[in-house]
Amino acid sequence: MRIIGKKIRMKSLYLKGKIIPVTEIYLYKYKINSIIKKEKLYHIETFFYIKKKIKKIINKEKNIVKKNKIIDCNIVNIISYPKGKGFMGVIKKNNFSSNRKTHGNSKAHNKPGSIGMCQDPGRVFKGKKMPGRKKRCKRKIKNIRVINLDKRKRTIDLFGSVPGKKMSNLFIEYEI
Repeated sequence: MRIIGKKIRMKSLYLKGKIIPVTEIYLYKYKINSIIKKEKLYHIETFFYIKKKIKKIINKEKNIVKKNKIIDCNIVNIISYPKGKGFMGVIKKNNFSSNRKTHGNSKAHNKPGSIGMCQDPGRVFKGKKMPGRKKRCKRKIKNIRVINLDKRKRTIDLFGSVPGKKMSNLFIEYEI
């Protein structure tokens, strides 16, 4: 099952003599619109209420879930967008190695090197790794432990950090 939540903050909890980092996530309310059975799978169409907008998700699950049921498992997966990192050179962005510091090398320590061939293609091929902005790519973090679940506040505390900035939306996947 996949539901939508909002990352609220990071905090630390004192548990069994240790201080552990915890991410607090708010779970949006949702309504199951329709359940269609196809062979052994159920296609569950879910609507989420986010800031007066309705977001539609179709879940493919084996079991049927109850309306507005909150997570009741110990391990979840998180799908989120991390923070963008801005403009980067090729060494930091694409993990290139820098050129030699001495022996005839002047002012070309962090350069990418040759980016193309000679007159024959006469252009730079698409997909060439060059300096630029490091984008926000979708990340999936698997097997995150659930530390605490507050049904009254509709919040869930997850062990460790979760990609994304504060108040950003993310998907929470779990087995029913």
